[in-house]
Amino acid sequence: MKKVNLFLIALLATALLNAQNGVNINGVVWAETNVGEKGTFVANPVDFGNYYTWQEALTACPKGWRLPTANEIQSLFVKDKENFGWEKLNSIECFYVSDVATGNKIFLPVAGRIDPFDADKLNEFVTGDYWSSTEFGDHESSANLDEGREDNAHDLYLLIWEDGNREFGLGGGYKGYGSSVRCVKE
Repeated sequence: MKKVNLFLIALLATALLNAQNGVNINGVVWAETNVGEKGTFVANPVDFGNYYTWQEALTACPKGWRLPTANEIQSLFVKDKENFGWEKLNSIECFYVSDVATGNKIFLPVAGRIDPFDADKLNEFVTGDYWSSTEFGDHESSANLDEGREDNAHDLYLLIWEDGNREFGLGGGYKGYGSSVRCVKE
């Protein structure tokens, strides 16, 4: 009987963790937290979640969710429709985006990334990279992106970094990096 109860509790906990309503910002419903283990969300907005290569990220979102496109990421930065900037949440520095019309807000922790060529380098609290499903060159502004590595195995992602300038934007990245995943509703 105890095994059944523990199994039901674990099943219910997993279902509740993945039953996010999401946050509607400029017509796109964003998950409130990052992806942890494949198919699950982390519990808190400031939790970093797991790091995924681009290939892994394509299937990391829970059922009913998917990676955002580059256009959906860019929709976060429409000056008349969103406010964005930096804010501490539970003592963790986060990038935030809020919808001007509704006041809805998401927090994106500056979780760093894992470079496959230097696996020990994480850069947490320095950079925050979030994958998109749009491949490099498939986006209208991709000509303006730094192509980086010669193999051109790039993708687009929301690049957030916390430095003296507190800059953020959309950029190209190597598909082998381990980066964060923030999903949108299908």
